[in-house]
Amino acid sequence: MKSVQMAAALVVVAVLGACGGSGGTIPSVTGPTAQPVVPVVPRGQIAITAVAPPSGATLTFRDCRLPESGFSDVCTRDWELAADVQFNRDIDGLLVATFYAGSRLCGFALSPPMPLADDSRRSFTMSYVTLSDEINPTMCPLPVTITRVVLGFYEQGRPAQALLTEELDASYIFSMPRTVD
Repeated sequence: MKSVQMAAALVVVAVLGACGGSGGTIPSVTGPTAQPVVPVVPRGQIAITAVAPPSGATLTFRDCRLPESGFSDVCTRDWELAADVQFNRDIDGLLVATFYAGSRLCGFALSPPMPLADDSRRSFTMSYVTLSDEINPTMCPLPVTITRVVLGFYEQGRPAQALLTEELDASYIFSMPRTVD
């Protein structure tokens, strides 16, 4: 044990001696320079103003066909959300709700894109929830319990990363209509 401590002490002395310059003195150590405190300015916020039905409800999905594109989908219009969004610059944005069963993405809803002026507030609404997209015909088999709903505000044309997020404290059951035999 003493030999390990002695070796460590010799390394420290050698390093300090090498740093001391020609006089062999140990350089003085000063503390870190204090940086000015810069307040964090929020980029904006999402404020949920209405959601229906309330948490715990069952949302019934059905096969849908979007007339304008012919795209076939599994969707519901049983869920509606309104939220006010404020952002710190002029932007064309849209609000997206993503629905998760645990960590698995099971569905999404989105608002139409709208312009938002710097530091102003604008209301966004959405009422069409889908369980599929062009890549995933059905994201989660039904029925499924949704445990998390996350709202994200995105810049139109740059949907890769949400600029703002807000988690909705809600859970839902997604199901298909009952069939009668």
